[in-house]
Amino acid sequence: MESVKSDAEGTVVLPGDVICTAEEYLPGENTVENNGLITALVSGTVHRDEKSLTVSVIPKKVNVKIRNGDVVYGQIVKVEQRFADVRIVGVYRNDLGLVPVSAEGVIRILQPHGRQPDTTGAPFLIGDLVRGEGDKEQP
Repeated sequence: MESVKSDAEGTVVLPGDVICTAEEYLPGENTVENNGLITALVSGTVHRDEKSLTVSVIPKKVNVKIRNGDVVYGQIVKVEQRFADVRIVGVYRNDLGLVPVSAEGVIRILQPHGRQPDTTGAPFLIGDLVRGEGDKEQP
C-alpha cells in the first residue's frame, strides 16, 4: 500500500502523491479518490477545509512556455481539409511533471502525394483529445 503524506497543512505534493485516505476527507479541487486513497492531480500545496471536510491541492504557479520536443496535451476545436486547430491545455516536462498551460496549436493533415483530400474519413473530430510533440517554440 502507498504511504500517506503528512497531515500538515501546506505540504507540497506532486501529481500522483497520496494525500490522505477517503475516510478522512472528500476529494476537492485537483484531487481524485482511487481505491480509498485521495491523490494529487497537480503539483502544489495541500489545503484542507475542515468545514466541508475536503482536501484540495492549490497548484504551484509555473509559467511554462512550450519548447521544441515537449509532450503536449490538447483538444481539437476546429477541423479543415489540411489542418486541425488544437487548444493545448497541458505540457509534460520531466522536471515539472504535467503542468497546465493555455495555448493554441495546429496539426497538419498530410495526404499521400497525388491524392485528393478525403473529406469523408477525417482523421480528427471536434472534441477529440490528442497527445503530441511540440515542434515549434512558443513566443
